[in-house]
Amino acid sequence: WRGLGVALERQKDPVQAEAAYRKSLALEPSSWQSMISYATFLHAAGKDADATALLEKARQVSPDNARVNRNLGVLYHSAGRDDEAAAAFQRSLETAPTQAGYSNLGTLLFYVGRYRDAVNAFEKASALDANTYVVWENLGDAYRWNPGTRNKAPEAYRRALQMVTEEIQRNPADRKLQASHAVLLARNGDCAGAIGALNAMHMTSVSDPSVLFRMGLAYELCSNRQAALDGVFAAMKAGHPVKEVQNDPELTSLRKDPEYQRRFIAVQEKASPM
Repeated sequence: WRGLGVALERQKDPVQAEAAYRKSLALEPSSWQSMISYATFLHAAGKDADATALLEKARQVSPDNARVNRNLGVLYHSAGRDDEAAAAFQRSLETAPTQAGYSNLGTLLFYVGRYRDAVNAFEKASALDANTYVVWENLGDAYRWNPGTRNKAPEAYRRALQMVTEEIQRNPADRKLQASHAVLLARNGDCAGAIGALNAMHMTSVSDPSVLFRMGLAYELCSNRQAALDGVFAAMKAGHPVKEVQNDPELTSLRKDPEYQRRFIAVQEKASPM
């Protein structure tokens, strides 16, 4: 039933997928594997509170489970519970040092401004898996914002661009890859290529919040402020964490823009009508 839930989710049948996940847990209530699968489904559906509660139950069943703690850390970070997120990531790494675990910890450290510690985490991630473009892009960002390692950023970005370009050749329709490709073209100084790639994606037809955010970031890197604002606010409207927008050092100038401040106030008022 758990496997059926995964298959139905991939076939874009969320109603039947959720029913299968529920059946899986009904048959085996203490299965942390089923809890993770269902929690992942709930997170994708924007039901983070339910996903968090389920993973907290999974941790009770399997306290030192690296996957449970890593996924729980992601949800804590999304909810702004950064101290709990850091503890969950550390617990995960103590059990099983993995590339994903160090990458998650590095991302958390980066967004709270601890760039030197983020460099350390991302370097450990790259040592465990040097063939993933996201690892090198993250490492490049940490290098760039940590004063003692800025000279290392260009090489990390170059490696990330090479890897994402190869991935796009295998999966040319993948929007996440396309958005990352545009960001990395901009990081490597090719704004003409980045803008061309972004315009081909047609922002108004994109619904994935992470893709919209990356598009906004690429536009900002290429000094197209209006398109950057449109991308960032479309991302927040679609569910991208506001905290990440507010804490991303690359968007410091954008956040000072009066248009950003005006639109952000409107977003906050809509979220809190009282």
